[in-house]
Amino acid sequence: MPTIQDDSKIIMLIDDNDLVNMMHQALLKSYFSGNSVFVYNSPQTALEWLQHRQMAGEKLPDLILLDIDMPQMNGWELLEELRKHKILIKVCMLSSSIDPQDVETSKRFKEVLKYFSKPLTANHIPTLKQLV
Repeated sequence: MPTIQDDSKIIMLIDDNDLVNMMHQALLKSYFSGNSVFVYNSPQTALEWLQHRQMAGEKLPDLILLDIDMPQMNGWELLEELRKHKILIKVCMLSSSIDPQDVETSKRFKEVLKYFSKPLTANHIPTLKQLV
C-alpha cells in the first residue's frame, strides 16, 4: 500500500463489484489527485484493515463510499461493526438499490451523510469534496 501523507485525504471504496470499483476509483483519482483511494471488494477485509489502523494509531479514511448488497456481510452489517469497534468515519452509501427502505435505513446511521445511486459520476464530486 502507498504511504499516506499526513495532510492527504483518504477515501475508501467498499463494493464487491470489481468493475464498478475500477470505474469509481478512476473517477475519484482524477478529481482527488494527491489523495489516497483505497478499494476493498470485501467488507470483512476492509473492517480488518480499519481495525488494524485504529489499533496502530494510524490515520483512518476521511470518507467511506459503501455499497449495501454484498455477500457474507452487507453494508448495514459493516456499519454496525464499525459502531461496535468505535471506528468513527463519515460514510456515503453508494448503491444500485432503488428500494426506498434502504434510503430510510441509511438515516438510522448518523455516520451516513449521503445516499448516492450508482454509478458515481462527476455530478457527485462537489458534494464529496465538501464531505471530505
